[in-house]
Amino acid sequence: RVLVMFKCHFDAGFIDTQAAVVHKYFGDYFPKAIQLTQAQNVAGKRRYVWTTGSWLLYEYLEQASPAERKAMEEAIARGDIAWHALPFTWATELLNRSLIEGALGISQQLDRRFGVVTSGAKMTDVPGHTRGLIAPLAAHGVNFLDIGLNPAPPFPDVPQIFLWKDPSGATLPVAYHRDYGGSIRVPGSDLVVAACVRGDNSGPHTADEINAVHAGYAARFPGAEITARNLSN
Repeated sequence: RVLVMFKCHFDAGFIDTQAAVVHKYFGDYFPKAIQLTQAQNVAGKRRYVWTTGSWLLYEYLEQASPAERKAMEEAIARGDIAWHALPFTWATELLNRSLIEGALGISQQLDRRFGVVTSGAKMTDVPGHTRGLIAPLAAHGVNFLDIGLNPAPPFPDVPQIFLWKDPSGATLPVAYHRDYGGSIRVPGSDLVVAACVRGDNSGPHTADEINAVHAGYAARFPGAEITARNLSN
């Protein structure tokens, strides 16, 4: 089995103002992602699920028109659009535990609203994070963290997939990529987990890119079942 999570890196303010970046997602990327998933996920197949941080999706639903909100709610109900447990990528050292827990509350509000349980989280671009992240994430039901590095800085010497522990005994399974995304075969299993992450604020993948991802994994893992999933799956 190959489980593929699709997203892009959300960067608020680096290439444009925060407002302009956010409105790009609201006016262009979310509607485009809904159309793409409907076209890709037909006849029971799951070829494309677009994942975003919880904050963007929460804010979109707050400001959307009734028709836009209905379309997004239907896409969420189908499993075509998903959020992960974190609101966006942050620099963990700038947060205390209260801020971390408050930020996790955004995902939990969406979970209650839509009747799901979100347990996977994603960080992109930031080179590393303090182990102070482990306990609050674990306490709030996060049981998988996928970290995709900015490829420019030096890399910590850690395995691609590992169990991260802190002195209190809290643990967090982590997938670790030397880029925004990548694929990892889970040791002792028939499972490959993959994060297919587009660049900064680049929106959902194109149909050609989706086809290329599926073809690439089919060539690397002959006979495997290749399925789009969210991080919690």
